[in-house]
Amino acid sequence: MSNTHLIKWQYPESSDPSKANPRRVDGKPPTRLEQMVLRPLAGWLGAHPCIGARKIGLSRTFYSCIPGELTKISSALVFLKTLDEYFTASDPGDPIEKSLLVLFHDPITTPEDFFNKFWSFAQTAHDLDSLTHEWDSTVSNKISDDTFELSFRGRAVFPTTFHPCHNRTARRFMYPGWAHNLSSQFQALRDSNQFEKWKRSIRQADASTDPSGIHNPFLADTGTISAATQITQFEASDYPFISRMPADREQILASLKARAIRESASEVIEYVSSLE
Repeated sequence: MSNTHLIKWQYPESSDPSKANPRRVDGKPPTRLEQMVLRPLAGWLGAHPCIGARKIGLSRTFYSCIPGELTKISSALVFLKTLDEYFTASDPGDPIEKSLLVLFHDPITTPEDFFNKFWSFAQTAHDLDSLTHEWDSTVSNKISDDTFELSFRGRAVFPTTFHPCHNRTARRFMYPGWAHNLSSQFQALRDSNQFEKWKRSIRQADASTDPSGIHNPFLADTGTISAATQITQFEASDYPFISRMPADREQILASLKARAIRESASEVIEYVSSLE
């Protein structure tokens, strides 16, 4: 497995992004999977109703990672290591369009299928993360709270999800994944008095591209509703996610190690063993 998981992609100028060959900034040639996933991603983003997504797609320059399958513990560890690299390359004051696009190659059959796989993955990633990092104190770790947001590596993050079976036209892509933004980036928009303008523009464009003719009913201002509802677009109150406490550490270590052994995830076994 490569020591570097974060990839910054640059697409040469082209009138047709789908025909541009992506270049990895680290100089390594793109793998076949990376080209299959990231080339159409750039074109999809370039026509997206979200201003930030469209800027990323049209510039054809973005951070990305393809950890593997949502259902694998090894993917969760790669995801966390990618976040470490992304946070090193980012700054809380960066513009909102400086996002990390994380994609997986699991088949998704229904919105419920993605819901279950996403929260299972989020729980695994949080379990691993809780061994070394605390929850960001600026947001709630209780999923039913209006101020709940996911936290990894000690920073609140807001993932905007997409997958082939999404109920919103603008969120349908051939592979499941999400765009990660630091919550501080949204606050920077508010501080610069741009947030309301962005929100109005995105909702108008979203409504115009969806057969319903209305904007995404799950969108809400940060802090007014749990981020869990916005992330996976379900109103259910019983989300399958538990924030771990320091007292859970030994149990988490044992559980993660046992699962890593079952899945023959040698890198995870080594990582967890180093923390025992």
